[in-house]
Amino acid sequence: MKKRSLTIHGHRTSISLEEPFWAALNDIAKARQMSVASLVQMIDKERSGGLSSAIRIFILAELRHKLAASATTQDTQICKTDRAEREPGTDHAYCHFASRPD
Repeated sequence: MKKRSLTIHGHRTSISLEEPFWAALNDIAKARQMSVASLVQMIDKERSGGLSSAIRIFILAELRHKLAASATTQDTQICKTDRAEREPGTDHAYCHFASRPD
């Protein structure tokens, strides 16, 4: 457990998180081109429980979102290499997944 102090909403506060969560929080802030303090301030505005728990839940949601996006990209790539057909009279494509690589 690592405790760090940040200024959010103009007040200093201490937050305790495990090191992997601090690393993930830094990565997310960097990807969004924000400071960690700004990201924590955003999380703080939306939270309903404790701040440390809200940060962990936020990180989990971000990772789940990335995983879902990755799966969608993978399905799109499979669709491009498999057979894609158009619905009659529309521009909507649908895919036939004959075989999906594991």
